Amino acid sequence: MSTPLRPVPGPRGPRDLANVPAERNALGAMLASAEACKRGAEAFDVETFTRPELRTVFVALANWSARHPGELPDLPALADDVRTPNAATLLAELMEGALPHDLSGTQIAFLRDLEARRRLRGVLMDTLYRVEADAELPEIAEGLHAEAEALKGSVLASAANPFITASVTAAELLAQEIERPPFVLGGILPAGGVGILAGEPGAGKTWLAFQAARAIAEGTPFLGIPTTQGRAGLVLLETPDWAVQDRLRALGAGAWTDGVSVVTAEALGFSSLNVCDPVARGRLVEYARDARLSFLALDPLTFVHDGDENATHDAKRLMAALKDLALESGAAVLALHHERKGGIAGAGKGSDLDAVRGSTVLVTAPTLVVRLTAKHGTPCFVFAKVQAGKVPAPIFLERTDAGPLVVTETPATEAEGAERRRGRILDLLRAEPAPWGAEALRAALEAEGDGVTDSTIRNYLGVLMASGAVLRSRVRGAFEYRINPEAEPAGSVADS
Repeated sequence: MSTPLRPVPGPRGPRDLANVPAERNALGAMLASAEACKRGAEAFDVETFTRPELRTVFVALANWSARHPGELPDLPALADDVRTPNAATLLAELMEGALPHDLSGTQIAFLRDLEARRRLRGVLMDTLYRVEADAELPEIAEGLHAEAEALKGSVLASAANPFITASVTAAELLAQEIERPPFVLGGILPAGGVGILAGEPGAGKTWLAFQAARAIAEGTPFLGIPTTQGRAGLVLLETPDWAVQDRLRALGAGAWTDGVSVVTAEALGFSSLNVCDPVARGRLVEYARDARLSFLALDPLTFVHDGDENATHDAKRLMAALKDLALESGAAVLALHHERKGGIAGAGKGSDLDAVRGSTVLVTAPTLVVRLTAKHGTPCFVFAKVQAGKVPAPIFLERTDAGPLVVTETPATEAEGAERRRGRILDLLRAEPAPWGAEALRAALEAEGDGVTDSTIRNYLGVLMASGAVLRSRVRGAFEYRINPEAEPAGSVADS
């Protein structure tokens, strides 16, 4: 198998000015197809190829295309035209190593790009030679102008189109050895990814950021989620130093290591920054690199930009800046953000993503969106969007007296909870034969830590009456409820 046409360069490394395998692939494609031969003859010139024997083959192919338009190149005739001792062997090798498709725009643009870069290097070297030779300035300028005119042609025009030079075929992409980034949070947040943690004020978002940072530094699970051990950073622009210290102590002062870096607004001397500003973002990147961070939490999101979160344009700029921060630093970035007032109800919709405040870009662009909310009356860590893997089930939490959140048992589902409460209503009616009012039953459940609304109680009672387990009567304008003695021998709803 031939070398892939376009090896992916490093993110900042210089690109080589020659790629002999790509040159051989292009010539092989020209040998294998009349159309490719025509395209290559029109697109390339001798300077596109860096090896003398490859230049000779190109000239022979260009001559063939001019003399026999639309005809497949004839190898014996070309071997005679090449006129080298090993011409037939060379042509056979080029045919065998050709990529399995016609000459593509990607191949053409890639090789012309390299040719243009070689020419540009030649211009610069010639200019330096003239300067060292003490040439007159007008002479140097005249030479540069002539070379610049030559470079303004189609070579630089095609090479400047990033969509052409960046495109690859699906087969080429599959052939590349692409390194997968490590997942800082197992399966949901990779290095270089951006996450949003949303929740109401006081829900515990900052606690979770502290807990995530410590878990990553120790390489221990975070709320049961596996982590990859690395250094973590907390940029806290809202929490005062004394409160930061209290939280560190609450999580176990002796357990913190040098693996967690903390930056506070008081230490910085300012409480807001703008990641959309390249200078400010560059300082964050430099900090993350210097501290060798694999995880960086920004708290809160509203303090790291100066745009309008509800404006799509500003939200796009913000998310692009956060992605640049993550990619340039190599860290997974988690930004803590507030919900709309009233959460999902305030959004007038039913998705956890709808509860996040601001433009929809803030939930469509990130790699991960998690929400700290409550379900069935229990704090819950909900995975609203997971781009990089399978969406985990919600994680139910319990707030400790000291403040941190810990994993707790999954509460009963809504249907299970309703059945349990109806059973409890029957127990109350059996224990106290005197008639009960709906308000008295609601108060009794609330006293047991199972508060429900008046309408919910009436709904439960309606179900029990429909089953025949409970009877209702009106006394002095108010409804009273009691057990139906005739239904008891057949079993109650609570037993079913």
